[in-house]
Amino acid sequence: DGTIGPLKVQGSRGALPVDLSFSAANVLHGKVQGMFNEQGMASDFAIGVSPFSPREFFAACDLPFPLATNDLQVFTKFDMEMMVQGGKEKIAIEKATGHLDDSTFFFNFEAKNPDSPEVGFSLELDHVDLDRYLPPAGKTPDEAVKIVEDVASDRRSAREIDLTGVLKIGELKAFGSTVTEVNIPVQGKNRVLTTSPATGVAYGGKVATYLSLDLQGNDPALQATLASQGVAATPLLRDLFDWDKLHGTLVMEMEMQATGNTFLAMQKSVNGKAKLQVQDGALVGIDLARPEVTFGGSNGVNPDDGTEKPPRIEFAEAKGAATIKHGIFYLEETGLSTPVNWVQLSGTVDTILRQLDVQVESGFVATVKG
Repeated sequence: DGTIGPLKVQGSRGALPVDLSFSAANVLHGKVQGMFNEQGMASDFAIGVSPFSPREFFAACDLPFPLATNDLQVFTKFDMEMMVQGGKEKIAIEKATGHLDDSTFFFNFEAKNPDSPEVGFSLELDHVDLDRYLPPAGKTPDEAVKIVEDVASDRRSAREIDLTGVLKIGELKAFGSTVTEVNIPVQGKNRVLTTSPATGVAYGGKVATYLSLDLQGNDPALQATLASQGVAATPLLRDLFDWDKLHGTLVMEMEMQATGNTFLAMQKSVNGKAKLQVQDGALVGIDLARPEVTFGGSNGVNPDDGTEKPPRIEFAEAKGAATIKHGIFYLEETGLSTPVNWVQLSGTVDTILRQLDVQVESGFVATVKG
């Protein structure tokens, strides 16, 4: 309900005022205020969407919610306000602000030059826990990848789009780990999306990722380079694997390539190499003199009971390398040595089945005198 007009407003050169309220399924409510200018060839609107639950909206429409998520409490709160300006040659969304669940976002968008589209955007989030939005265990996120796949294969999207944008996140939680000060510049041209680079701060160190997603061929092709330095090993491994035996500072480099029309196909095609160093480190809770002690699980020692101090093996540097073939990491040249002990690791890490098959060899350094 609302008003449109009057058709003629003195001094407005034929502008048409609009003041409307809208409602859908008695769940979604909002308001549109503004004007069509110059006989409808340009517009200037303020649009507001009142707080509502997207899940309740789909339920009220007798539709299943399209996304499977780990947390059923996500997509239960959303609201937004924005300014929209448009005309023959350009449309822009400015000063868009809103909330998705407990995250606050700020958004700007501009598209111009329809014959050779140029698109720019900026999106800022104060924080987001991505793990809550990922599919439950046992389900691959092929629904989301299918959307990208459809866009990539749709011949109507083959027109060249010049894309420039940036995504900033104050705090990002994903796969159990936390990265802050995330900055992801995005560029797209000739159906190739790149980041140059995406950066963030993690566990006292810095991470940088270069990504390239090529949508020109029949199958999307991904290339990625990851580098990190100064990352504290203990809190990172605790968050990722609930494992706190390794102390020290991580330095990592990884290069990988993948192709595929689905998430699983891309996972199975991952190939590349990885290198890892741990500096000024220690293995805590592992006694190399006891062959029954393994590298999995907790160390089984309570440092507060006063009966036993956890074993500790300090080292200046540990190095590791892996070759990645079809989504499986093959460990090679991975180990550490101290003046007394040496440790060598071999085996595989299967990222598809999420299985670890690692063999550990250890021994004492022999010395010869005389």
